[in-house]
Amino acid sequence: MTTRRCRRPDTRYALFLVVGLLGLSLTGCEEEKVAAPPPSPPEVVLSKVAKKNVPIVLQASGTIKPVKRVEIVPRVTGFIFERYFTEGTFVNE
Repeated sequence: MTTRRCRRPDTRYALFLVVGLLGLSLTGCEEEKVAAPPPSPPEVVLSKVAKKNVPIVLQASGTIKPVKRVEIVPRVTGFIFERYFTEGTFVNE
């Protein structure tokens, strides 16, 4: 003998609706939480200002290239035997 199960979807949906509404109504019943007092301000460390001469030192490894480079080439055929300037100085016309 087999038993047939009776389906009553209206009862099941009504049960879900009642449980859902009960859950929603209980969420509003919580006690109000009191905010914690703010933390104390941080401690500040003071130091005296002193005037000193501090050397500017840059230590780096690498290659230095000039921004502008000028090559001195004679306008006539021949050789350049002497330069009348020092490298790194400004040259006037």
